[in-house]
Amino acid sequence: MKTAFDGFENKVLTFEVDEKLEPGCPVKPAAGHKVEAAENGEDFFGIVVDCDGSFAGVCVRGVVEIKCTDSQLEPGFEGLVATGDGKVCTGMGITRVILDNDSAAKTVTVML
Repeated sequence: MKTAFDGFENKVLTFEVDEKLEPGCPVKPAAGHKVEAAENGEDFFGIVVDCDGSFAGVCVRGVVEIKCTDSQLEPGFEGLVATGDGKVCTGMGITRVILDNDSAAKTVTVML
């Protein structure tokens, strides 16, 4: 049997956007019920799962896989922040639960 985290308490909200955001991009709230990409060192509250340039589906709860610059992260609790280029890294951000790290793919599996 294989482990799976897909679908665990996933909550996806739809927000307006001013620009097309790539799936996997960490986002922060913006004025007017919108979201925008989180900048380098900023906290993020969700991860884009789909975007058409006008609206973005943002996972705000559940388990997501995110591109990461820190290949040595271990499962456990870690503060994560956005890097400004659609990835995350360790920092003074919100503490998240890291379930797995794939150093070859440069991704982490995180519980939001």
